[in-house]
Amino acid sequence: MEEQNIIGSLDKVIHYYNESEDGYRDVWNLDDAHQLNLGLWEKGTNNLGTAMKNLNDQLANASGIGKGSEVLDIGCGVGGTSIYISETTGGNCTGLNINSRQLNLAKEYSRKSTALNRISFCKGDYHNLPFEDTTFDHVLAIETLSHAVDIDAVFSEVSRVLRKGGTFVFAEALRSKKELDIEESKALYDRAFMGCQVDHLYHPDELKQTLEDVDFDVNEVRDWSGLAWPSVKRLKRISYLSKLYNFWKELTGADFNEYKKGNTLLASGLQPAMKKKLWGYYMFKATKR
Repeated sequence: MEEQNIIGSLDKVIHYYNESEDGYRDVWNLDDAHQLNLGLWEKGTNNLGTAMKNLNDQLANASGIGKGSEVLDIGCGVGGTSIYISETTGGNCTGLNINSRQLNLAKEYSRKSTALNRISFCKGDYHNLPFEDTTFDHVLAIETLSHAVDIDAVFSEVSRVLRKGGTFVFAEALRSKKELDIEESKALYDRAFMGCQVDHLYHPDELKQTLEDVDFDVNEVRDWSGLAWPSVKRLKRISYLSKLYNFWKELTGADFNEYKKGNTLLASGLQPAMKKKLWGYYMFKATKR
């Protein structure tokens, strides 16, 4: 895909997250959690913050990250995963993001970390990683690959910067059905994921083949939909209040934008689409040959 098309698409994603920051701050308690994801509601989990830590722990364990490991977190958001994994594993984490505003927040949050000297953040596009070959032992990604314009290029770049035997572990919303009819497509995209600027979800089989094509062995694929379900239900509940808030904003002529509507659409539509098994929450682990 032409570089101009990639840049144009990613600019829309950057704008979406910048315009949605206040909403994410409220719903995800951003200034304390330092991350935005569905998390894993393992047995005994009673809040979203713990669920997100569970997800970080599971990905770190699957990767085999240890003291001194060189770790790249692509699409790192505001840095929470990079910070947490550096603190809990002793690894050296580099967070990469194309969004300057989120990177500034990540750097701000990391200043309070006990692992500050092992955390770094840089601006970059995961379609064209700004690193030398075989730089990292592990690459992580959480809920970012659905924004990829060219997944073949992303996986090829991850393969390039990984050392032989290194791991690529990610958690992602993926399409559960290989083929969608018109109504299913509307339920999945028009009434859900388009709210966060996502118009295509990959199927697990697509990603498995693409990984194998760029020198990865796929070791494990887990369906974590059940563990993400409480977050999906939580968003559905929040959407009812959000709809009332949106209506009041429009009625009073207050400052309002399409992204607030989009986020309400997303929060409302995820649960029915998952209930119909149109999408699920998956973890992949792959090892560089």
